[in-house]
Amino acid sequence: MPPDPPQLDYSLPPARRRLWVRRTFLAVLACLLVAVGLRWGTGAYNLVVAHRRYRSCAAYSASASSVAYEDGGFTDGADLPTQVIPSEWVEFNAISSTRIRSYGTLFLHERRTPQGATRLVGVDLIGMGADGDSLELHGRVIAPTPLLRMPRQVGASDTTLFLGGKVRLLAGQIDSADPTHFTIGYIVNGRAGTIDGWLKNDQSVVLEARPKTATAP
Repeated sequence: MPPDPPQLDYSLPPARRRLWVRRTFLAVLACLLVAVGLRWGTGAYNLVVAHRRYRSCAAYSASASSVAYEDGGFTDGADLPTQVIPSEWVEFNAISSTRIRSYGTLFLHERRTPQGATRLVGVDLIGMGADGDSLELHGRVIAPTPLLRMPRQVGASDTTLFLGGKVRLLAGQIDSADPTHFTIGYIVNGRAGTIDGWLKNDQSVVLEARPKTATAP
């Protein structure tokens, strides 16, 4: 009876098997590190940009004569409205996932509550009445945060003002004598007026229109 054929050993030698396991482990680890790095890197980049845009918004200013919104029928021959939204405000909202529709940003700057808390205040025109006599304003309050946290919205307020007619809204201005207060100028039916705004302790924004008393230039 012939002897059994020799058994062939297809397994890798121990040294080569350890090398193969080590290389596989390192390849998987590298893939995980790349994935985590991309996710962390994107998040870190967004945080840096958000804080940078926050600081730009907090320091934003425009002249008192600058137009933030103007009805298309306000100026002869103007069919389309004028709408001004600061680019830093657009970018901040996009990267912090707090997008908001806006027909014009009426105020954007840093203010303080009566208790002294520093906040970024943004006031946007978000709608108009069908008759054109009313304006819907949305005030938002953003709190600064440490670098590793995204600046966060802590308050929001909606206000409807009845100004009555084709309107031009001017860029809001801070009150250097009162850190809680700001003003927004407007012109309607040839007369100038002012909207007063205040940041409150409850993180709300109060907006009130003064009676129109002056003839607009």
